[in-house]
Amino acid sequence: KEEISRLRREKFELAEAGIQNARLRKLLEFRDESSYPAVPANVIGASPSILRSQVIIVDKGTRDGVTEGMPVASFDGVVGRILLAGDRSSEVLLITDPVSAVDAYIHRTRARGIVKGTGTGCEMDYIEKKSEVISSGKDGFFPKGVVIGTVTSIGSKGSFINAEISPHVHLNSLEEVLIIQKPVNSLVLNE
Repeated sequence: KEEISRLRREKFELAEAGIQNARLRKLLEFRDESSYPAVPANVIGASPSILRSQVIIVDKGTRDGVTEGMPVASFDGVVGRILLAGDRSSEVLLITDPVSAVDAYIHRTRARGIVKGTGTGCEMDYIEKKSEVISSGKDGFFPKGVVIGTVTSIGSKGSFINAEISPHVHLNSLEEVLIIQKPVNSLVLNE
């Protein structure tokens, strides 16, 4: 019985290591494609603050070259940006947070707009239906061409069209991310 129990535990540990290995390989491929250096980080928690429910905590900080405003991504796309950088850990403001905004464009048509967090997802103004949305690189935070999500539904807001965006990244199950060491512009006009 002890042998069976030990073998089951080892089988589980091997399966977990295999899953982690696959995620890390994808993360490394994404890092190699980036034109900026990137620091890999582990997600170690969510914000304990009731005021900031759309925040995760990562295990990298100023000791690792992380500064406030740096973009954070996973192999699936945009995660958010560094909100607060501590010595050994940092808070990441997720793209779904209501104060988050990313300058973006529709992949196919190149129509630009702003992707804003809604608390549960994202929305974008001035766009077309069923399009893939990627970062424009013009907001001073995210490099150009990082996937944000896909348009899931559209509506009208005055004389413009706005849309709900489903983020590509599964934000509730993140374990590892990349902090892109892109210099942050000192003047940002979209906030």
